[in-house]
Amino acid sequence: MRYLKSTITSVKNQHGATLPMVLIVMVLMVILSAAAYQVSQGNTGIIAMASSSEKALYAAEQGYNRTLWRLNNEKTNFLVIEDASPDQIQYGGKDYNRYELTAGPNYRVHVLVPLIDIGGSTDEDNYRRIIRSTGWDSRYPERLRSIEVEVYKKTFTQFCMANDSERDRDGNPLYWVSGEVVYGPLHTNDTLYVSGTPVFHGPVTYVNGINISPSSNLYNPAIFRKGHSQIPETLSFNSSLSNLKANALIDGHYYNGRTCIYLLENGGYNIRYYDQSTGRWYYNGVEYRFRPTKDGNPANWLQTNLWWSWEIENERADNSSDIMFQKVTRDNDGNIISIENYRSFADLAATVPSLALPANGVIYVDGNTGGGSTGDSAAVSKFGITLGNVFVSGKLDGRLTIAAANNIFIASHDPCDWRKPSWSSSWYDNPSGVTYSNTDFNQVFENGEWSHTEVTGSSGEDMLGLVATNNVTVMHYNWPSQYHNVRYRISIPDFLEYDDYCYTFMNLSLPVDHAPDNIYLHAAIYAQEESFGFEAYDRGRDKDTCYVAGSIAQKYRGPQGVSGFLSSAGYKKNYSHDPRLLYDSPPHYPDPANSGWQSSHWSEIKDHIN
Repeated sequence: MRYLKSTITSVKNQHGATLPMVLIVMVLMVILSAAAYQVSQGNTGIIAMASSSEKALYAAEQGYNRTLWRLNNEKTNFLVIEDASPDQIQYGGKDYNRYELTAGPNYRVHVLVPLIDIGGSTDEDNYRRIIRSTGWDSRYPERLRSIEVEVYKKTFTQFCMANDSERDRDGNPLYWVSGEVVYGPLHTNDTLYVSGTPVFHGPVTYVNGINISPSSNLYNPAIFRKGHSQIPETLSFNSSLSNLKANALIDGHYYNGRTCIYLLENGGYNIRYYDQSTGRWYYNGVEYRFRPTKDGNPANWLQTNLWWSWEIENERADNSSDIMFQKVTRDNDGNIISIENYRSFADLAATVPSLALPANGVIYVDGNTGGGSTGDSAAVSKFGITLGNVFVSGKLDGRLTIAAANNIFIASHDPCDWRKPSWSSSWYDNPSGVTYSNTDFNQVFENGEWSHTEVTGSSGEDMLGLVATNNVTVMHYNWPSQYHNVRYRISIPDFLEYDDYCYTFMNLSLPVDHAPDNIYLHAAIYAQEESFGFEAYDRGRDKDTCYVAGSIAQKYRGPQGVSGFLSSAGYKKNYSHDPRLLYDSPPHYPDPANSGWQSSHWSEIKDHIN
């Protein structure tokens, strides 16, 4: 019995100890359940906040993408339409116009347009924008997220040189060689060919790859100062020149036939041209006739070789009856109402005022196409009076784009002067070409390394575009005389004659070299279907350097010269990018066919748009 009683007492004692344990477990379970609930609620809140935050970011992206689409697709300036009075602000130490766009359902957008100085006046950058977009979840409008995206417009002029192909028209690869220098970015849609140690001071990009000799130079920092990289994006060289032609017809200057242009240092230009529609010659819009006979009778004009052609070359006459030029005035019906006689073209030209640059800055020269720009055939074919060819030189004062339906030839002297330039050894040292009156360029180096191209000069506002359907060429041989069948006799030897094309002896062609040792070109150059280069680059005497300050875009690489162990010819290249072309361009200058706004830098910011 004692044992049984003891057992019962023990069990009762255990029941008394279990109850507190159960209570403790229950309390713990309640606490854990509450904690789990809190954790669950917290996670739900975190998930909701994360979801809301993601939706806010998506909304900000929606605002940016919508604005980018509008930049690429809307033809009108929607920025000014939506905000006619933008605020001028300082952002990152630079000046911008801030345009506030119409808000979307859950985003707000500002577009910042950089302000730049062009010729002493402030204007908007045409090629860069900053899009700032703030978005939110409609359920939690107080939870904001903002992004900032820098965008730029793809242009030819953003490169010092842009090539569709690194081969010439015949398919031969063209190499960059020792002694050649590029100050600025270079891009090719093809393979880059490098031999020796040229120097690329700017970044180099290519689509296909690099062919370099020796291969150890692939990562030579002395050659690629800013590095090189392969990229997938190509530039499209299918832009049409029809827009330039239309602008010339509307508010520019339009010509149709072989045209010679001389840019004047103090503004305006002179132009001598053949007009296909009338079949007549003009100087600055004034019709003139050339070469009456020595007796002054217009009925006896000669159109063939002249035994007294040395007088024409030197514009001399033996007596007052020697009339060589006539200025013709006609009424609205085309009837001649007066004729004025002159003994020299210089005398006639002195009575005709120069032309002002066109209002919209566009000159377009129409005409037939064809005729090579290299080789022997060019010495003859390029002077055809019905071709849409331009011969140009001088110093530009202002902003202008010259476009040609065929080719542009950069001359060494005033091509409006139909006489051949003097041929002397001292002449070759005269720097010439096409340059600016008020703008120049200087390469800035820091610690022996190129830093940037500095724009110098009194105003820095001059800007020229040279745009050709086919070639833009530095002219090498011969001169654009008046008629293609006139020969000019030179003083020595008497048996050697000169015509538009070349010296001739016993029907053998001896081209005359009119290219200077150094030539300077300040322009944005675009050769849509062909190349920029030097006519007959592999012939004649060795030149020094072709200096280009601007940009070059071409379908095929155009050679400037050849360099070999035994002989060399043509020019070496020294190309500088005009830094203004990153945000500006000559009037109505063509862009790539695949031009559009694209992002260059994306970041999330805390500075929300309120």
